Amino acid sequence: MTIKSLGLVISILLGLLTIILLTGSIVSIGKVDAIGDTWANFERDAAKKDVYLRELYDAIGYGGLIHEFKNYILRQDQPRIAKARARAAEAIAALDGYTAHTSDPLEREALEVIRATVVEYLSALSVAESLAAEGTTPRQLDGTVIIDDRAALGAIEFLNGQIVMARERSARAVEQATVSARTFFKWLRAPVALTLVLLVGLVFWFTRFRLSAALGRIEDTMTRLAAGDTSVPVPDIGRADEIGDMAKAVQVFKENAIEKARLEKDSERTTRLFAKAFHAGSALMTLSRLSDGKLLDVNVAWTKTLGHSREESVGNTTAGLGVYVEPGDRDALYREFARSGGARAFETRLKAKDGRVVFVRIYADILEIDGEEVVLTVTYDESERKRVEGALDESEERFRMIAETTPVAITISRSSDGSLVYVNPKVEEMLGRLPDGVTNHNTIEFYQYPEDREALMARFRKDGSVQNYEIAMQDVEGNPIPALISMEQISYDGEPAILAAIHDISDRKRIENALWAAKEEAEVANRTKSEFLANMSHELRTPLNAILGFSQVLESGLVGDLSEKQREYINDIHASGGHLLSLINDVLDLSKIELGEMEIADEEIDLGAAVKTCARLMIDRLERGGLHLRTQLGDSPVSIRGDGRKIKQVILNLLSNAVKFTEAGGTITVRGGTDEAGCAYLAVSDTGIGMSPDEIEKALAVFGQVESGMDRNFEGTGLGLPLSKSLMEGHGGKLEIESEPGVGTTVTVTFPAERVIKAGADPALAFSMVRRGRTEG
Repeated sequence: MTIKSLGLVISILLGLLTIILLTGSIVSIGKVDAIGDTWANFERDAAKKDVYLRELYDAIGYGGLIHEFKNYILRQDQPRIAKARARAAEAIAALDGYTAHTSDPLEREALEVIRATVVEYLSALSVAESLAAEGTTPRQLDGTVIIDDRAALGAIEFLNGQIVMARERSARAVEQATVSARTFFKWLRAPVALTLVLLVGLVFWFTRFRLSAALGRIEDTMTRLAAGDTSVPVPDIGRADEIGDMAKAVQVFKENAIEKARLEKDSERTTRLFAKAFHAGSALMTLSRLSDGKLLDVNVAWTKTLGHSREESVGNTTAGLGVYVEPGDRDALYREFARSGGARAFETRLKAKDGRVVFVRIYADILEIDGEEVVLTVTYDESERKRVEGALDESEERFRMIAETTPVAITISRSSDGSLVYVNPKVEEMLGRLPDGVTNHNTIEFYQYPEDREALMARFRKDGSVQNYEIAMQDVEGNPIPALISMEQISYDGEPAILAAIHDISDRKRIENALWAAKEEAEVANRTKSEFLANMSHELRTPLNAILGFSQVLESGLVGDLSEKQREYINDIHASGGHLLSLINDVLDLSKIELGEMEIADEEIDLGAAVKTCARLMIDRLERGGLHLRTQLGDSPVSIRGDGRKIKQVILNLLSNAVKFTEAGGTITVRGGTDEAGCAYLAVSDTGIGMSPDEIEKALAVFGQVESGMDRNFEGTGLGLPLSKSLMEGHGGKLEIESEPGVGTTVTVTFPAERVIKAGADPALAFSMVRRGRTEG
């Protein structure tokens, strides 16, 4: 019997069965259609709502908008902004999809509540980003940007309830239709059973003799496929009959088996990735059963932070391990689970095995793994943040204590308008009491001149800070207060502010004014003294010139011969008068210099020639002292612009001092030339008694004389070096002394480069000598 013949017989039997079932099929078809319509309605609305609701929960809940928003607020992690906005977009898309599948006004109202909350989160995110850009700290953001999302979470729960009720209604309708269909098919059992017996017998006979071989091959293929051998070919797949259909079915099974293996492989890979992320994460992570709270797994961060090994943790509970410092916190966490199905940023304290207390923030969600509900907790160690916050509070308290006890007036004002937000007690002590409160005053009130404050603020805006800026301030009654002010830019309560430290310098100003007054009085007295000395010098020079002239006439014998004693007296009178005239001339020159009346002629002077001229004038004194004079001026002359008479006076003073303080047999050396800077110089060195630093200072003082212990005919006036120093300074030059007791003294005068006309060399071997009044070359 062929498959066609078998098909004809089966068709006849099925025709009989069809006639038997014709009447009942009309009813059963309607019932089945009702079942189909019920499921179709559920698939069209409730099932799609369920999908959109899950998408909405994922977009908003843990790992979604709320999570990313809170992470940004607490960490200011910039990538969190993009994630939060992406999650918000997903939430809006899910809301639009849900809205398209519902006409229930209550559901639409709940959807609008959720949409409003999403929009509010986006707006708050923009505000937080703006505040963060201005320097607002995470702690301040957390207290400022607050969103109440309880209504949205309640709306999600409401929508979930609606879907559950829709599912229950569909299930009841299907159940009713199924009962009705079951009753009908009970009535049809007998005729259907008879017909089926005939069909089974026929099929058994056909299968036994016609299909066993083909089915054997297919069975062998199925066995091999069941063993995992998906490479086996499917036999009889080309037959255009039931065997071919079965082969095609086996082919489909084979393809499904291949797909299943691929999916299992992907699932295994996903599981490995989750396990890797779970154990490699820096946060403390646990998996525990929802039913009894027993830990199923803990990651490495958990064991390192809390000290409980994986072996002692798995199978135990957090209560059994005693990780909560306050056991009531664990109960509060589970109440949060019951209320919202998870936990978000739950703050508590955990206790490590060694007794350490760890401040943490917990995030938790309920997952389904292998058909069992488990709780995944992600716990972040907040100890460092708490430590920083504590240090910040301690720093603020330290600043407050310093500000309250410092003797300096300290103010803090807003950068935007200058209004005061804080002053320490020294401010009211300095500027007066502020009876209506600090915040009702502005810094501009305490500046005596507004334009001075504008200049101060302009400098502050340019440099970013100000140090010891002198400015005129005033107290609350308008009394002026001279002050030094220093300012720095700071942040106060999340806003730009200016910290100012103000020093009252009234006492210093009074001292300065007193010093200026004393200086003026001293200058007036000095001018009076100089004028008196100048006047007295002029008055004394007239009779002195007469004394000198008459003594010279008497000494010359024009009025008669003199005895030896008379001639000795006349010589003493002439010498004393000359000495007194020299003193008066020096005093007159110093007076002119102090009064600013000294005039410096501008003429060309050969320094070498000036030195030789002065040396000739010193021949008698050199002979009497038994001294040697050497000059090292070189062959190339040095010429400068200056006052020739005054320069010779300087050279004579230096030579005179050298002769006066050098013992017999000593040497005086005069060197001259130009230095590397192009300045001209003369240096007079002696091998005399020398001076200590204190004696040098005394020698440069007016009327100051060094105690030499040497018996000299010409003790001097103590004006030579001070006058020479003043004359050099009048030429823009300087006078310097190097000396060592018992070794000798070198006095160097230097003329500035702008006065040098012709520069000469300073060869060490070019010299001439004056010995006992005679010049040798």
